[in-house]
Amino acid sequence: MPEGPDVVGELSARTRQSAGFLTAGQPTALLVAVRQASQPGFQRVVLEFAGDTAPQYRIGFETPPVRQPGSGFPVDIPGSAVLQIHAEPASQVDMSQQDFPPTYDGPLQIPMQGPGPATDLVFVGDFEGNLYWASGTHP
Repeated sequence: MPEGPDVVGELSARTRQSAGFLTAGQPTALLVAVRQASQPGFQRVVLEFAGDTAPQYRIGFETPPVRQPGSGFPVDIPGSAVLQIHAEPASQVDMSQQDFPPTYDGPLQIPMQGPGPATDLVFVGDFEGNLYWASGTHP
């Protein structure tokens, strides 16, 4: 992940997070699309959020099994290692509306295309303003 003004260096050799991660008072970003693509030399994942609101994030490798937030149930993610994306405050359901409509209704498991270490991109959970997706990887 490239260094930039919104990146707070390395938390470990394999974890990055945005400035202000887990800072209270931000509006909830609503997920509307998830895309992936293969480019020469890398695989790309895009989580698209509605409007101008972007959540804070943490991206890093987790030791399998990755567990659903809230329930603790394990999530099956193909691969020998797992790269997890944690966005906060974020959701794929608009909790400000009375009927709680989903803002993302796409697939919850997306095969990664092209050559590269990433396998499937998998929805892990959406719990109390914390949104998690993960991708299995192979060395």
